[in-house]
Amino acid sequence: DPEIYLSAAAKLGIEARDCVAFEDSYLGTTSALGAGMKVVFNPELENGSSELTKNAQVFRYSNHAEAVELFV
Repeated sequence: DPEIYLSAAAKLGIEARDCVAFEDSYLGTTSALGAGMKVVFNPELENGSSELTKNAQVFRYSNHAEAVELFV
């Protein structure tokens, strides 16, 4: 359910498509994608990630330092 992500974006006063969600679960990632957000997801943390990583909006990382490098 993307509602929590849509609600958070609305409270920030920005469009969900302009947000990035950091997720460590399959369900959280699918919810954030459903809201139209880009997602930084650690596929090592949960099974079922192969389908998610095919989506162009999902960035894969293996540790937090690597995730930070996506945005600097």
